[in-house]
Amino acid sequence: MATSPLKGNVAVLVCVVAVAVGIVALHIRDHPQLSPIDELQHLDYVLKAPSGGVRIGELYGLEAMEVVACRGIGWPGWEAGTPKLPDCGDPRPDLSLSYSDWYNTAYVHTPVYYSATALAGEAVLRLPGVDSSLVAYRLVGAVWLAVGLALVWYALGLVAVGIAGRAALVGLLGVSPVVVHASAMVNPDATALLGGAAVLVALLKWESGRWPWWTVAAASAVAVWLKQTNSLAVGVVVAYLAFRAWQERGNKHQDGVRARPRHRALAASTSALVAVVSVMVWRLWQGYRKLAEEKDLPIYPNQRHGSFQWTSLDEKLRAVVTPFRDQWIPEGLPRSMLAPLGGIADVGLLVLLGAAVALSAARSAHRALVSGVFAAMVGMGVLTMFVNYWTLSRDPPVPGRYGLAVLPFAAVAIAPVLRRRVLAGVLVGALAGATAGAMLYGVLFSSPAADLPMGAGPLWWQW
Repeated sequence: MATSPLKGNVAVLVCVVAVAVGIVALHIRDHPQLSPIDELQHLDYVLKAPSGGVRIGELYGLEAMEVVACRGIGWPGWEAGTPKLPDCGDPRPDLSLSYSDWYNTAYVHTPVYYSATALAGEAVLRLPGVDSSLVAYRLVGAVWLAVGLALVWYALGLVAVGIAGRAALVGLLGVSPVVVHASAMVNPDATALLGGAAVLVALLKWESGRWPWWTVAAASAVAVWLKQTNSLAVGVVVAYLAFRAWQERGNKHQDGVRARPRHRALAASTSALVAVVSVMVWRLWQGYRKLAEEKDLPIYPNQRHGSFQWTSLDEKLRAVVTPFRDQWIPEGLPRSMLAPLGGIADVGLLVLLGAAVALSAARSAHRALVSGVFAAMVGMGVLTMFVNYWTLSRDPPVPGRYGLAVLPFAAVAIAPVLRRRVLAGVLVGALAGATAGAMLYGVLFSSPAADLPMGAGPLWWQW
């Protein structure tokens, strides 16, 4: 009996997601230490989520510090058992090894991701072999990733990308080091693909006339409340709708078109308003419940500037941000293979977006979408710079992972290239396969994880 197209579609999706989730699980097995990419502050937030979360000026809690003592952090000098504690108890921090001066700066994030992860982690903790809250919370990241990849798959189907093209694109997203690392540690970046894809699906559904315009704003609210840097997805929507309005400026007198610009303006303005108001409301609430003045926290003075750093503006403008730029590749993974592959993905994404412009009609929706993606990637550094100065007079670097929410839009934007150029799909598939092979090689054949001190508990991943 022949397999139906729907069953075949689902079967391929399940296989692609299974590979990505499997790599995440093995990555967790190989890295018992906390990630140096701020995992401690996010773990502390998850642990405190049931009791109201983290406030401005709040120190790390004892439970989170005990995890540090038992597992260590992936920094030089942060071996497991640092600080020296008897059986990982009585977690008193060694102030000579300061980490964020022991202040939790994750208060800038809303509690949605943390509360959901804490709740789901309780269920995961009941699974056989899962004996640690940290492991349970990390495994929830694999769930965020699976749902996000499924939504990206669905969005690609809405623009008529075939199964092979979807497998190549979704597979590349799922196995890239920046996505795997974000999904294998406790941090809200794990929600970026899901948040971006949710906004994208709402946009595509509304543009096709199947959903009302306000669903775009509703999806934007969900994305921003999961993590505020997911507002980059909202930026793509606003830029896209602006380009579409410009494209349609000469069609105002055609029948049935007059109402479209009004709805575009409503969708764009409401989505942007949702993002801005969400950030302001959360900051006002955190200001109301703060324990100390934000400007007085000892972690910020070395990053604070007395005036806006105009000299950095040129750097931010020229830094076209794709999430594949400067990927964090932890120990145990083959950097000699993954770093070049990440560079190919970084440049390749920009090349494919440029090819999509060439292959799409001058006033088409796809050209507007590509323009929106480019605008968001270029503008992210500048926007982040202004927001950081407005809130704390800071000018920190902008890591590529902040742009993860734009990847679903970029995948859909290059759809015309995959539909019309078989070679493009083959090359993307080859890149996805090579990256998956390098990641699997790293997680399957890396050296065993270092032993943890007594009290850290047995590890579910030791075979």
